Amino acid sequence: MDFQIVNVAHPNSIKNTVVFSCFEATDSMANIRRALPPIFEQLSVLSTLKWRGRSLRVFLFGDYELLNKVYGICGCNARYCCVYCLASKKTMQLPIAERGPCLPRNLQNIREHHQLFLEDGARPSRAKDVSYSIVNPSLIPIETDHVIIPTLHISLGVYKKLFDLLERACHDLDVKLFQLRVTSQDHEEGTNFDDQIAAEIQRQNKIQQDLTEKRSALEQAEEELPLYALRNNCDKMDEAFRDTATSVFKLRADIRDLEQDALSAKLTYATGPIASALDRVLHDHKVQRQAYHGKAFVGNHVNKCCEPKLIDALTKVPRKSLKDS
Repeated sequence: MDFQIVNVAHPNSIKNTVVFSCFEATDSMANIRRALPPIFEQLSVLSTLKWRGRSLRVFLFGDYELLNKVYGICGCNARYCCVYCLASKKTMQLPIAERGPCLPRNLQNIREHHQLFLEDGARPSRAKDVSYSIVNPSLIPIETDHVIIPTLHISLGVYKKLFDLLERACHDLDVKLFQLRVTSQDHEEGTNFDDQIAAEIQRQNKIQQDLTEKRSALEQAEEELPLYALRNNCDKMDEAFRDTATSVFKLRADIRDLEQDALSAKLTYATGPIASALDRVLHDHKVQRQAYHGKAFVGNHVNKCCEPKLIDALTKVPRKSLKDS
């Protein structure tokens, strides 16, 4: 944990940041309740002090999961997950112009809602219905309007969504390019993309071979059945024709599936020349994505991602890659 004096030119600088507590443990509620109350008591005293006749104003900052815990909210995915107001997740999905008035969340109504939670039997599954998702009392004497918005985590989430949209659009272009080259059987060995084109051509050839065989088998089977048998289901059919009719219906279904499969060219997501070029641009700018967790971006790298230079480089990828292809 650390504190900063914020009414200075560079409040977030290393020189202006003082780390006063460090412990190796998860930020579970048990650990928070054990480690932080003495610090919170000092904060309560600090907020009443004056310096050179001026009152001290204490603000809180941290990641959103921690903020939820210290203000008693049951989780970041709760129906009423906002630290600042009582809007539901459903309301948050609406355009701002369509939302009604929303009450602020504060220390007073957190206490009231926690009491309602206790009176209802303290069942977390009921918190969304009785206590605006409050399941614990607030642990810190700082009003919610003095909580700094966790901009880094918001930036990470927003940028990840925007990048995913760009990557999806690039993949769609790759699929179109892939389909054109498969159709014209235009491929050169040496790249993963060309290997996939060659494999897709083989797959398409196999589909056409299977279609030819099944259509021939269907034609032969249909010749063995009377016309009325082809227009009914197997349950209403003479025993003598049932096995042949079952085979006919299965062949028809198989042919439909193969014809549908032949319409789609299969390309592994984000492996085409356009979408994969996005990662090369990120690498050139020393921006990393996590191998797991949905390939989320790493920490402060998102600040670099929001710079015009990198945005310009990423948005030029489709045009440049298509020219190179």
